[in-house]
Amino acid sequence: MSKINELIKELCPNGVEYKAVGEICETITDYVAAGSFKDLANNVKYLQEPDYAMLIRTTDIKSKFKGDKFIYIDESAF
Repeated sequence: MSKINELIKELCPNGVEYKAVGEICETITDYVAAGSFKDLANNVKYLQEPDYAMLIRTTDIKSKFKGDKFIYIDESAF
């Protein structure tokens, strides 16, 4: 049994409604060539409070979004 199925069985004994990611949020992925991110980062203003969008980092995923040190960006950076 996969980890997600184990969690559903444990935390949602009555089951869950499955939805595609695109049905509940908008996702944009941008792959940047190594070494060029620094130039792009100079044009991005990182915020500590919600503004337009949350920047999801590998750090956030690894911590399972626990904690309060998330980073947000404004609409122009998005």
